[in-house]
Amino acid sequence: MTNAEIIAAVQAAEAGKQIQRRHRVDHVQLGKIEWVDDNEPCWDFNHYEYRVKPEPLVCFCNFYADGSGACYVTKLNAVHDSMDNHVRIGVRMVETPE
Repeated sequence: MTNAEIIAAVQAAEAGKQIQRRHRVDHVQLGKIEWVDDNEPCWDFNHYEYRVKPEPLVCFCNFYADGSGACYVTKLNAVHDSMDNHVRIGVRMVETPE
């Protein structure tokens, strides 16, 4: 981690954001990228990397009778751009971690 990344992670924790960590050996030697929530970080930068837990992506989708669809950043845009042959308008979709 760079000094800027370390400072950003510590400041985010102080601001109450959820922090995640991963073991550096796993990431560097084994290629794993699995992050785990860390509610009380020990800030061991020799053995772990830290980050702010990413927020899930949220979008609003329109679905149409012909099987097509379109997604938008805001529900207002989804409703505004909906077409006459809609089945559902402005369905809130939230990304889930794998």
